[in-house]
Amino acid sequence: MPLPDRTVIPLDQLLDPSRRSFCQGAAAGLVILGAASVAGCGDETTGRQDLGGGDGARPPDLASGADLTAPCGTTGDTKRTPGSFAMNTATYFATDRVFVCRDSGGLYALTSVCTHQGCDVAFATGQFTCPCHGSQYNFQGDVTRGPALNSLKHYPLCLTTGGNVAYNTAATVDATMRYML
Repeated sequence: MPLPDRTVIPLDQLLDPSRRSFCQGAAAGLVILGAASVAGCGDETTGRQDLGGGDGARPPDLASGADLTAPCGTTGDTKRTPGSFAMNTATYFATDRVFVCRDSGGLYALTSVCTHQGCDVAFATGQFTCPCHGSQYNFQGDVTRGPALNSLKHYPLCLTTGGNVAYNTAATVDATMRYML
């Protein structure tokens, strides 16, 4: 539902908002915040983003492309360079329950938390499997067998000033987003 150009909120609702008006205001704020955080974060046509250092210097293991100049709001540093992630692998970072994966399109990060009941999935033979109830996800995090109904969440990646790959579990990105090598 599109928001009107201008919304008038009575003073009594501002001081003691109803649950509905609070949720509407919070939703509008999240939409604005989401749009602002995505601006300038990659190539619209390919859904790819280059993990360049943002200062014009490019680590030697990265292909040419636009530098990532906006920070991703790092919540976890892998302490690994982009080229150290092997093709078709998922590297687990237990502290934040995150996998950093690499496929032919580049790097991406996704949660290890099963969307069924919150157990940590494991990676083996190109797929993620939940040991608790048997849900399975393909290498991109899409459900291939239930009981889980929802795909695994994907997180944005960026480079630290030291050239390591970092992720942000406080934000999500589209599952097709890849960070080119």
